[in-house]
Amino acid sequence: MEVKIINEPFTKSIKIIKNNMSLEQIKPYLEQITDKLGQGAGFTWDVVLKQQYIDGLLSIFWIVVGIALGIATYKGARYCWKKHQEDKYSDWELGATIFGIIGGVFTIVLIVFNFESAINHLVNPEYQAIMDLIGSVK
Repeated sequence: MEVKIINEPFTKSIKIIKNNMSLEQIKPYLEQITDKLGQGAGFTWDVVLKQQYIDGLLSIFWIVVGIALGIATYKGARYCWKKHQEDKYSDWELGATIFGIIGGVFTIVLIVFNFESAINHLVNPEYQAIMDLIGSVK
């Protein structure tokens, strides 16, 4: 049986690629990890599992920051646009455009790249913990 471990670009997760691998097929690899960890395997598992929840909550924090940045960007761009309407010969239109584009890009990046991480770490923390352990042994 051949197992490929692939690091995906943009995520910290490592996936085992094999057609329909069951727990019995993965067990030898988990036993290798346990052998390398030694007597601290139980403690290590608890720590790595708790870390998955922390990573998920940290991703949610960055999503909230992204939403707050999006609201601030909208209000800032709207303010600049209103100032431009008052004085057509000013550079407020350029400010609104630049503010909106830069803030919008940061907002989208923060939300999109942290959404998958939050879901992965909070919905299935055991899987993420196993993948982290496999990545650390590799």
